[in-house]
Amino acid sequence: MSAGEVILSVDYGTSNTVAVVQVGSGRAEPLLFDGTPLLPSAVWLDDAGRLLTGRDSLHTARLDPTRFEPNPKRRVDEQVLLLGSTEVPVVDAITAVLSRVSAEAVRTAGAPPDRLRMTHPAQWSSVRKQVLLDAAGKACLPTPELVAEPVAAAIYYTQVLQSPINPSCHIVVFDFGGGTLDVAIVARSPNGFDVVAVDGRDDLGGLDIDAMVVECIADGLPHDVQDAWQQLVAPSTPQQRRAARMLWEDARTAKEMLSRQATAPVQVPLLDRDVHVTRGELETKARPRLTEAATLTAELMRRAGIGPYGTGLFLVGGASRIPLVATTLLRATHVNPTALDRPELVVATGALTPIAPITNTVVAAPSLGTLPPPTTFPSTSPNAAPVFGGTSGVPSNARLETMPSPPLRALAARGEPAPWPAALSGDGSPEQQVPAKRAPSGPPRAPHKDTPRLPSWWALDVQRANRRREVRNIGLGLLIVVAGMGLFGVLVSLLSSGS
Repeated sequence: MSAGEVILSVDYGTSNTVAVVQVGSGRAEPLLFDGTPLLPSAVWLDDAGRLLTGRDSLHTARLDPTRFEPNPKRRVDEQVLLLGSTEVPVVDAITAVLSRVSAEAVRTAGAPPDRLRMTHPAQWSSVRKQVLLDAAGKACLPTPELVAEPVAAAIYYTQVLQSPINPSCHIVVFDFGGGTLDVAIVARSPNGFDVVAVDGRDDLGGLDIDAMVVECIADGLPHDVQDAWQQLVAPSTPQQRRAARMLWEDARTAKEMLSRQATAPVQVPLLDRDVHVTRGELETKARPRLTEAATLTAELMRRAGIGPYGTGLFLVGGASRIPLVATTLLRATHVNPTALDRPELVVATGALTPIAPITNTVVAAPSLGTLPPPTTFPSTSPNAAPVFGGTSGVPSNARLETMPSPPLRALAARGEPAPWPAALSGDGSPEQQVPAKRAPSGPPRAPHKDTPRLPSWWALDVQRANRRREVRNIGLGLLIVVAGMGLFGVLVSLLSSGS
C-alpha cells in the first residue's frame, strides 16, 4: 500500500451502516455521521426526487411516512421500492447511503477512497452481491473487494483484540443485527479464514425485538383505550402514521435502554399515556425466539462436528447487547460468549484489518492505531465468488448447509465431560443469567501474570488434572479419618472389656 492511499471499509447493515477509513499506514478511524458512527440505512424521497439518508430521512419520514423506507437491505431481492407514488430501484437506495459515506470519507481523509471493501452476509448469492457492486459504481466509488461478514468479525476478534483462540480451533460468529440473524462457523486457513458452516433466520432481528416491545406496551394499556391503540397498530391517516412512527422509534429506544436498566418508560402517542416496560416482560416474550436462535447455533456446531473445547463464540450486531442472548447461548452451546460494548463496529473494522500468518501460538496483531498495510486474502475455492478473506466452499445460495469441517481435536474426541458452569442447571430466570464475557476495549495489552485468561484446550487438561488431584487428596483424607475413627472404636471396646 502506497503512502497516503485511502482505504474505505463499509458494513452496509439492515438498520445502520458503519464505515471505517484508513490513510496510508495510519490509524483506522470510524466515520462519524451527525456525531455518531451509526448511519441509519433508511431513505426518504423528497418532492424533487432526491433520496435523503441518515437522520435526515428519519426526521422527514414524519411528514409523509409513505415516502420512507427504513430497511432497504431487507428488500434487496426486490427490483424497486414504492416510495409515495414513485418507484425507486433498490440499488438507488443503497447508492444514496454509499454516497453519503463517500462524502464523509472525503471530508475525513482529505481525498476520495482509492480502495473500497464492503461486507456481506456469508450466505448471500452472487445476485445479491452484485447489487452492492452496482451501488458502489453508481456512487462513484472504486470496485469493492467483498468481505464475508463472519470472516471480518473473526479477523477483528483474533487480530485487533488478540482473543486467545488457538489457530487450530473454530470461531462461531453470532451476528444478531437489525433485520436478520446470521450464524457462521469460521476456521483458520493458510490464506486467512474460511467459512465452514452457515445458518440463520431472515425473520429474526432487532426489528422483531422492537415488535415485542410494542406488544409489551399494548399489554400495559387499559382495555378502554384498545380501540385508540388500533390507530397506532393499523394507521390509516397521515397523523396516525406519524404517531405510529414515533411509537416504533420509542420502542427501539426502550429496547436499548432495557439492555442497561431494568425498566424503560414509553410515552404512547395519540393516547397521551405513559407505560413502563420491564426487562422481565420483554424477556418473557423474547425467550422463545432467542432460545430458538441459540438452539440453531448449537445444532450448527453439532453438524459441523465441533464441541465447546477451545471454540470461541463471538457476538456481533446491535441486538446482541440484549442480556438474554448471552444466557441462552451459554445454556445451548456450553460456550461463554464474548461481546463488545460497540458490537456494530466489529465487522467494518475487521474488514480493514490485515491478518497475521498462522503460527504455533495464539495469533497476535498490532493495535488498531498502528496497523500495517492491509493485504488481500484470496478465496481457496475455485468455484467461490471473489471475496476478501475467503468463504471457500460456501455456495452462493447457502443456508442451512454445512461444509466439511477439519478433523476433531483429540481432546474433544476423548469424549471427556466438560466443566460446565453451574448456571447451566438453572431455569433461565433473569437472576440466574450469566453475562457474556466483555472483550477489552482500546489497544491490546500484555497479560499480567495474575490476569485470568480464557481457558483453551491445552489449559483445560491442566485444570482437569488439578481437579482430579484435589479429589484424590480429599478422598485419602476422608479414608484416614474413617480409619482413625475405627481404630479409636476398637481401643474403646478393648478398654471396656478389660475393665
